[in-house]
Order: sequence, then structure tokens, then C-alpha cells
Amino acid sequence: MLAAGVAVLAFVPTVSHLGPEIGDLPGRPAGTSGAVIGPALTLALCLPLAVRSRWPAVCLLTIGGAFAIGQVLGYPDTFSKVGLLLALYSAGAYLARFRRVVGAVMTVGCVVLAIVLYGLGSPQRFLDYLVFYLLMVVIWLAGSGVRRWRAEQAERERLTAEVATAAGR
Repeated sequence: MLAAGVAVLAFVPTVSHLGPEIGDLPGRPAGTSGAVIGPALTLALCLPLAVRSRWPAVCLLTIGGAFAIGQVLGYPDTFSKVGLLLALYSAGAYLARFRRVVGAVMTVGCVVLAIVLYGLGSPQRFLDYLVFYLLMVVIWLAGSGVRRWRAEQAERERLTAEVATAAGR
């Protein structure tokens, strides 16, 4: 439902232009290739959210790649770019294995994206990229906090059931 909701909002004119952005490259002129690539990037930014709890790493890496491609090609902002933030949170909340690997890949990806955008003439500076990266880290940590809280809650419930079983004996 979340993936469908973000996809629909990405095409609603009132909110379609809202979303996170970094780089501030000049907009790409809408041509025949833009009529195909733009909507494809929009869908790639939101449809993977459908599998965010089952395959959080795949979701995050797919959406992160689509976000980076959209920024490098200078496609205009769409609401679907919110999918990056949702995928980061979901990866923090649901990713149990390979957390460090995915985190390292995303960090390297951010650095490479910043270098490429700067090389393409982005007016933003180091501090802008750093703040964007730190915002992504905070969102990831919020998801990690929820994951940790759920694990602690499950452990408390297990211990409560164990104590109740022992008391019943």
C-alpha cells in the first residue's frame, strides 16, 4: 500500500514536485527519452517499497541507485524521492544481516554521488552534502532504534511467558 501511495502521489501535480534532492543540477529538458526515463525513475523510486520489510537491502539499493541516477541526469524532483527516506528507515528497521555492508555501500555511494555531482557543476558545497548524508544516517538510526526496541520487546515477552510457565509448574 505504501509503494502504491507514493507512486500515486508522485504523479499528482500538487505534491509531485516535493521530495529530497541534492546536487541542484539544471533540469533536464523533456524530450522523447525523458518521457520514458522520467516515469521509469519515478516508479523505480517507489515500487521497491512493496518489498521493504522482506528484502530491505534490495529495496534500499534499488531506490538509492534510482535516486542517484535521477540526480546525475538532472531529472526534476518528484514525490517518489521520498522513497529513499522510507527505504533508509526500513533498512534500519528490518535489515538483520549485512547491516554494515549495506551501510558501507550506501556511504560509498553518497561520496561517489557527491563527487560526480560536484564534477557536473553542482553549486552545492561539502557542507550541503555532509548535511544530506547526516540526515540519511539519522533516518537509518531511527529505523535501527525501532528494530532494537522490537527485539527487546520480543525478549521481554519471551521471558514473561517463561516465568508464567515456570510459575504454573
